[in-house]
Amino acid sequence: MGDPRDPRPRLRHRGLLRTYAGHIEDTLLRLKDDGLVPDVRVEVRGMPHPPTEAHYLLNDTTALTAHLHPRQTVVTDRSDGTLMRVRELYGEDRFFVTVRDRRAGPAEEELYGRMLHSFEAYWQEGRD
Repeated sequence: MGDPRDPRPRLRHRGLLRTYAGHIEDTLLRLKDDGLVPDVRVEVRGMPHPPTEAHYLLNDTTALTAHLHPRQTVVTDRSDGTLMRVRELYGEDRFFVTVRDRRAGPAEEELYGRMLHSFEAYWQEGRD
């Protein structure tokens, strides 16, 4: 946070992204191995602005939403033990679940549709 030329916070952030994406992928691969889903693909992409919610769409049937809150924390750089103050958006692992199935009403369909549209819009921006 102090020196924008210091690459350590960005490198740590990349490492955290890889760790979390790997964890999500491992969890989804277990679902595939158990025959619960036919295919697994995890994509991590940058966004032009920080989100206030985390969204996960699973098999076009389930949407998970977690609210993110800003926090400041101190972490230790693994390479040299330096303490770094980090500001991040933090989710508390509390998800709101929206299921899209025959019991879903118009509100659930609309919420799911907005999330899907949001994902598709961001993915398209990255390709343009």
